[in-house]
Amino acid sequence: MTIRYIIGDATLPIHRPALIIHIVNDEGHWGAGFVQSLSKKYPKAENAYRHIPVDHLQLGSTLFVPVD
Repeated sequence: MTIRYIIGDATLPIHRPALIIHIVNDEGHWGAGFVQSLSKKYPKAENAYRHIPVDHLQLGSTLFVPVD
């Protein structure tokens, strides 16, 4: 198996339907790095993450947010 590098905007997947996977911390922080691009393109993702009670954030948890 070879690694195939694709250069482009990670917030605009080439194929649809698509999943944009982003791994976050379990401390409730959102605001630096790739999430800035996600917030601009998909504000629902940020809103969903910010509304999770901090005591529900656990390593290994998954949150799916349909955005379009």
